[in-house]
Amino acid sequence: VVAGLLDPVVEEMWEDAKASVPGLDVMVLHLLAHPAMAVALQHRIPVVTVQPVPVTPTRELSPMGAPEAPWLRRLSWFLADHASRLWIVPRMNVFRARAGVPARKVMFPTTDVALSMTCVSPTLVPRPSDWPAHEVVTGFFELPASAHAWDRHEAFDRFVSEGEPPWLMGFGSMLSMPGDETAYCVRTMLEAVELAETRAIVQAPWGELPSLPESPRVLRLGRAPHADVLPHCRGMVHHGGAGTTQAACMAGRPSVIVPFLGDQPFWASRLRSLGIAPEAVPRRSLDARRLAGAMRALDADREARPRAEAIGRRMREEDGVRDAAERIEALVR
Repeated sequence: VVAGLLDPVVEEMWEDAKASVPGLDVMVLHLLAHPAMAVALQHRIPVVTVQPVPVTPTRELSPMGAPEAPWLRRLSWFLADHASRLWIVPRMNVFRARAGVPARKVMFPTTDVALSMTCVSPTLVPRPSDWPAHEVVTGFFELPASAHAWDRHEAFDRFVSEGEPPWLMGFGSMLSMPGDETAYCVRTMLEAVELAETRAIVQAPWGELPSLPESPRVLRLGRAPHADVLPHCRGMVHHGGAGTTQAACMAGRPSVIVPFLGDQPFWASRLRSLGIAPEAVPRRSLDARRLAGAMRALDADREARPRAEAIGRRMREEDGVRDAAERIEALVR
């Protein structure tokens, strides 16, 4: 992520920040937008970071990608710190030197940040008690369904009304991988539906895929808001991205997670610990038999859906966007 996606654009980020940051009241950015952070600190503008997964060391959580084992947490955070010192901190210090800002020795804690917001539901991830005061958990940044334009067609309404509630299946941005990878993942989902003898709405870039067999068990769907689709579904099979995971939880639906990379194993582990997901099926070992088995296991767990519905009710009482806005306004005042 750092070398392949961030490095090619850091110079543009630096130039854009120099032109746009001076005169702002506050700068709100992702942790990895470090050139803009350096410029903001140079101009003494308070910095607010936003991240979709906990990244600050704590005794109460493991870092993303690490096994969720309490006895491993100290070692896991040590290794995460070592990785950040090797990969990210030196890159940050290049731009901090340009801005005349003191170099960082470590990635965390973020002592020069005025406010650090983790935009996840406190129902799923309560704020660790050992975090510094400026580290907060705001709640999920959910977009309303009205923010997503989609063409809800008659085939959708007919499909969801003509049988048992279907699964919603899709791997989100992971299906923007090269063609063979995407085709394999979609074919595996279709085969798993047949093996599990269930029904499903499968989201995929269908126009870019080779010919795949049609099935009366499957409704093919492109982009559509989870908030509109999930209430009609029994559960969701997905990659475990922060947004998708919390959308499924907010809708009160359990999950089968197929983590690919990044924070996705963290969310898979988190939902399993809450009793609303079976053991994850990692992408590296994904096949139709394993995926169908995980779907059957979730169907057989009579407690998973009531737990998910209770979590969804609590999450719908939260308002992460409002909480974040009020905190930023208070900081500016």
